[in-house]
Amino acid sequence: MVALENVLARAAPEADDVAIVVGGDMPWLVPDVLRAMLDRLTNDAAATAVILEREREGPSPGGPRQVLPLAVRLEAARAAAREGVEAGQRSIQALLDRLAVDELPAATWRALDPEANTLLDVDTVAELERIERHQVR
Repeated sequence: MVALENVLARAAPEADDVAIVVGGDMPWLVPDVLRAMLDRLTNDAAATAVILEREREGPSPGGPRQVLPLAVRLEAARAAAREGVEAGQRSIQALLDRLAVDELPAATWRALDPEANTLLDVDTVAELERIERHQVR
């Protein structure tokens, strides 16, 4: 969260500006999914952030929510990140706890990204090798 707070602090948003936050290790983001997230945020005045809904089936249906990609209203995210860092919090999850989060339904985003490539990140050598072999997409 410290790096994100640093970036948000330097942004010069208008009152209604929004942004997408992604990890640098997310090689196959699907632009249509990101646009759908921004559309949902723009159309939900009460929300200050949008994440992708976790599917109710699969390997970890009850696991922690997916925090990236993340669509945010810049002003709210900037304040939440600053407050979180000042409180000693460091995780993006802690940032989400300070925002009014809406979820883009799994049925909506999976229709745009059937393989769930938008969620792919590279945290291990095995994941990198899988990508290099083009076993995803």
